[in-house]
Amino acid sequence: ALERLFGYDLGMWGRGSSSTAATEADRVVLAELAADAVIENRAAYRKVSACAGLWEAWIERDVQLGNGDFHDCGNNALAEIGLRLGCSRTIAENTAALGMDLRLRYPRLRAAFAAGELDQARVAAAAGRMCGFSLDTVAAVEAEVLAAARTLSPGPLGSEIDAILMRTAPDEYAELRADTKMFRKISKRALGDMARLQVDLEPDEAEAAWQRVCEVADTVCRYDRRARQYRLADAFTAIMHGETA
Repeated sequence: ALERLFGYDLGMWGRGSSSTAATEADRVVLAELAADAVIENRAAYRKVSACAGLWEAWIERDVQLGNGDFHDCGNNALAEIGLRLGCSRTIAENTAALGMDLRLRYPRLRAAFAAGELDQARVAAAAGRMCGFSLDTVAAVEAEVLAAARTLSPGPLGSEIDAILMRTAPDEYAELRADTKMFRKISKRALGDMARLQVDLEPDEAEAAWQRVCEVADTVCRYDRRARQYRLADAFTAIMHGETA
């Protein structure tokens, strides 16, 4: 099961030196982990599907009311979902929207998710990358996307799907990606005694910013004892103050 889910050869366990070889007890635990992952994925699918069904039902209730008696049932459904799941309205909406997309646009991903073969993170990454593309394009690439999703984590998976879409529908890809500048944003949120500043940029902009921070971080004395991440954060702060080192 682990070989199928994670794409590596369990035969390597037990080969090599005795200090690195897995024991039979290790194999049992690994098998249990794989089985638990499948159960967890199936449960996640049921949750996503239920959120979508509830959201859709309440939206249809809005439509049926008519006569100007509008209760905004769609938003009410998301509020109820967020309450039951202990999450924000945004996460509730993303969860319900994913379930809706799986039913209407991505039958192969939906089937694999329902079977427990994919986790929600990879399914969401795949669905997000194909968002906005025509149903014909989705139908043409979904099998290849599913194959990639079986072996790649969400980050590399997104890049692989971009490559698939660019190769399959270059004109559509260029048109959709031309609008990405509209989604550039910056946000700040508290993290206990710390805070997080997050910036969403185009890939080339993000790469340039990252390289600049790294360059400034590398201007310290070679005996500096600060950890790499600490120095990167200090470099970012230095840049914000107009400093170059």
